[in-house]
Amino acid sequence: MSLKFTHFKCPLIKPISVGDVILNSREWIEIDSGYYKVDLAPLPGLHRETLMESFADFKSHNTPKTPSALFAKEAMSLKVELGAKSKINLLDFIDLAISPNDYLLSWKDQESVKLKIGRNDLSLEAKWLKEITSKISNKLKLRLDGNLQFKSLELIEYLKNIDSSKIEYLEEPLSDLSEWPSVFKQINIPLALDENIDRRTTTPGVVNIVVKPTFNLSLENTLREIREENFQITISSSFDPPNNLAILHALGSLTKGHSGLDTLKYFNLEELISSPL
Repeated sequence: MSLKFTHFKCPLIKPISVGDVILNSREWIEIDSGYYKVDLAPLPGLHRETLMESFADFKSHNTPKTPSALFAKEAMSLKVELGAKSKINLLDFIDLAISPNDYLLSWKDQESVKLKIGRNDLSLEAKWLKEITSKISNKLKLRLDGNLQFKSLELIEYLKNIDSSKIEYLEEPLSDLSEWPSVFKQINIPLALDENIDRRTTTPGVVNIVVKPTFNLSLENTLREIREENFQITISSSFDPPNNLAILHALGSLTKGHSGLDTLKYFNLEELISSPL
């Protein structure tokens, strides 16, 4: 099979923080077989492999060792049927300088919002979140993504005055997942696993798994989890470029929920630069 490789670099609308890395642009390598396209797109700050390491891994004759290359190779083999669109959750961040009422206006037509938490003063965030949850409609559910920011006592204090009926799940809030069983007894909010997805069958209260097929679960295993329906599944993007996002949308359409694919809005595609490899 003859493959065409093209390097792309796209500036972001605004910088994003991924772990300890601040990104101002996104780079990837498009693989085009002539009838199917996929992107090699490891995300700095998340993936351990660099883009060129992923490229070398993909071109080797062995089973890829890096998740980004494995996704690309499996996508070329499995050829997930494209075209279907998943329902998506809006991605948002708490800005304490902005009134909760302004957020409510921007969320008024939403059913699901993923909200990054634990990035500001926790006591002020908790007050802000209490006001938000007291005012949002019953049809809107929040997915609170803690990104491993909380200790157990901090999380219990943070959530003690929050209307838990407005929370669909907590995504990886604790820096130490082993503390979750004691926390779960006190807050009784479902847990979603992302970084610790491998511990999904041994951790109590796990209802949802946040699947990043380009990072934390292979494409083949993602399709198996969708078929088996052991968990509610949120298909999520690692700030993936357009070809991968099309595949992720197709996967998300096979699940029953909203997918975390509201990331392409950060790409300034009008200033996309391409060069053949």
